[in-house]
Amino acid sequence: MQLRPYQEQLKNDIRGHFSKGRNSLILCSPTGSGKTVTFADICADTVKKNNKVIICVDRKELLDQAKNKLIEYGLRPEIITGGKKWINYSANCYVATVQTLKKRKFPFANLVVIDEAHKQIFDDVVKEYKKRGAFVIGATATPIRKGKQATQFGTIYDEIVQSVEIADLVSDGFLSPARTFGAIVSMDDVKIERGDYSTAQMFDNYDKPFLYDGVVEHWTKHARNKKTIVFNINVEHSKKTRDTFIQNGITAEHVDGTTLKTERERILRDFKNGFFKVLCNVDILTTGYDEPSIECVIVNRRTKSVPLWLQMCGRGSRIYKGKSDFIILDMGGNTIELGHWETPREFSLWHAVKNSEGVAPTKTCPTPKRAISEDGSFKEFERHELTEDEKKKFGCESIVHASASVCEKCGFEFPKSTIKMIESELVEIGSDMKEIPEHLKKPYSEMNFAELKEIQELKGFKKHWILHNIEKSDENLKAFAEFMGYKKSWIHYAKKEIFKIN
Repeated sequence: MQLRPYQEQLKNDIRGHFSKGRNSLILCSPTGSGKTVTFADICADTVKKNNKVIICVDRKELLDQAKNKLIEYGLRPEIITGGKKWINYSANCYVATVQTLKKRKFPFANLVVIDEAHKQIFDDVVKEYKKRGAFVIGATATPIRKGKQATQFGTIYDEIVQSVEIADLVSDGFLSPARTFGAIVSMDDVKIERGDYSTAQMFDNYDKPFLYDGVVEHWTKHARNKKTIVFNINVEHSKKTRDTFIQNGITAEHVDGTTLKTERERILRDFKNGFFKVLCNVDILTTGYDEPSIECVIVNRRTKSVPLWLQMCGRGSRIYKGKSDFIILDMGGNTIELGHWETPREFSLWHAVKNSEGVAPTKTCPTPKRAISEDGSFKEFERHELTEDEKKKFGCESIVHASASVCEKCGFEFPKSTIKMIESELVEIGSDMKEIPEHLKKPYSEMNFAELKEIQELKGFKKHWILHNIEKSDENLKAFAEFMGYKKSWIHYAKKEIFKIN
């Protein structure tokens, strides 16, 4: 199989780090970028050199995905999973669920691949194989861990290897661009449990008739008739959301972890074939589920987890014939708290933890500023130049306790990050968190050159992103080249270099 340029780069970078003695690496690549293809290609090369490999996963969907990809490469992987009593320990490649592997004899392997390596359930497996001298690749889109209880990546892995961002994949036509419509939801009264919002309390906030109706209304306005996946809080929330769609004449189904296997397979098959429009689910289709024809993702919940946020949004990002973009309906204010799906992110092997000596967390009162012109430009002032009222309005740079609502030095009132959850209109949010201009609130496929250029600049995409959203005839390419001021020779380059990825 032919790897994409960034996949080839990842492979070469991993080989380079291994050759320098770094034997455990994080392979970081966005959801939808083809991590499975990348590490399957590496595994195939490893087996060809008479070495043994094992891929470790935590879900059956990921096991099937890895197994099928290895078979495409001509390998015959031995499967280690629950219910299988006999294991062929002389095989040259294995795919195992971590839960079963920990209960069995670990097979010998020169290379170990961990899929979804950000999950701590794999750490013991990695440590054991490292003791045995194996090379380890931990594949994940989001190498993020938080809190005192979380094992630091840096104690297990030597380096993060990353070659591409989501925005790059969008610009190069490997992922579909997103149009994000968002609302802000208050979680001031919701407890944090194990690093995320309490499911029970969050459900209490969302379990209101006008909010169920609001989801359908917003979908009807912004994504009507688009194939849609909905991520909900719990089973009751998901079923009520499904029922509301059905009551409004929109075909919908629901799946969760308790759905019988045969019924689940039937629902996913019918969704793929377009027999219904909206698929509601709970914690079941965030990873290991690829359906490129999805055109809309509704995040009908709030989360503090960046990995979960990116995984949910990523379900709509695959490219598909006739799909120029996909819609994200953010019903929980996640974009405001966690950033856009396509926002570039920096990852580290080490995460911050609270001071073990009990030092109180702090924040800084804002730098004194005040507007000096109608265009919103600012000028900074020394504190002694501000009036008492201005000090309260613009801040004083003092360090205060993180929970303080008012600065004790100047009286500055810290703005709340959320507002009460109300029945309100979703607005399309640009990458700078500002509302998209009215004339750009339409599908990319309906935009002219000038409008596409505006979007390209607003989103920070590469210039050639526009090419993936225009008619690719010679006449249209010539018109576009004239609009952009390109030389005639550019058209030949565009047809040869840019469109070969479609």
